[in-house]
Order: sequence, then structure tokens, then C-alpha cells
Amino acid sequence: MKVKLQKKILPSSFDRGLIYDYVYFPEKNEWKHWMDLVNKDQLDQFPKNTQVQDIIVTTIDTIRYSYLQEFFIQHEIQSLFVGPTGTGKSAYIQNVLLNKLNREKFITIDVGFSAQTHANQVKLTALTMSLYRCKTSSMASSISAERTTSVPSSACAASSS
Repeated sequence: MKVKLQKKILPSSFDRGLIYDYVYFPEKNEWKHWMDLVNKDQLDQFPKNTQVQDIIVTTIDTIRYSYLQEFFIQHEIQSLFVGPTGTGKSAYIQNVLLNKLNREKFITIDVGFSAQTHANQVKLTALTMSLYRCKTSSMASSISAERTTSVPSSACAASSS
């Protein structure tokens, strides 16, 4: 989706933080602080039985990384999250994949890698999940047209041969 700018980008007086603490919305020609994108009434309300390792505390970084990752996935832009061990990269990614994406349109395949993992194993897992998705979506095609169109046609064509 390309947005043609009608006006010049408004310079903003960033009242808190740096330019990196803001996101620009070209449709409205405005800058917003990342923390302004969350509903503060629902901020960090975890069920009582939540495991400690499942808690993701909302910070400017979690909002920014989640927004960017969701945007990249929806626009088919490849991305790579890098950083020191233990900084939450995997937790941020899993949170978006499991909680923020439309499950009718996206399927998540969780693959654990080790020194013994081969490329063919990853390929087989991905192909198996795609074929499963194709079969279940074609059975439900009369119910949900979006579900059938979200599967790449190459995966369905491979299943029929």
C-alpha cells in the first residue's frame, strides 16, 4: 500500500524522548508517541494464573517491535531481529505470531533448531503444514473464502501432484 503525501511532513516538536520514540502516519501526516498506540486501561493486566515466563511487560520497545513485526508480516517484508541473548527477541516474535495475527489468514510453524537440524527437515515441516492447511481450507471453502485464498496456490498445486 503506497500512500501519496498530500503535504510536507510536519516537523514535530517531540515533547518526550527522541525521534525513535515516535511513529509517523502518512495518512494523517502526524507523529505519535509509541506509548500512545496502546489502550492504557488494558495495559499489563495479566490473569492470576499466568506463568512468569509468559508475561511480556508493555514498554516502548515491545510496542515498537510488535508494530514493526506485524507491519512487515502483513506487507511481506522480510525482517531479522538481532540483539544480545536474553533481551526478549523470541518472546516479542512469538507474542505477535500467536496473539496479534489473524489465525484464518496466517499459520504459525514453530521449529526448534539445533546443531543436528538439517535444511530438509525444516523444508519437510513447512511443506507438511502447508499441505495440511491446503486440505483443511479446501474442505472449508464454502464456509470461508478468505481461508482458501490465504494459502499459496503453489502449495495446493503440489499436494495434487
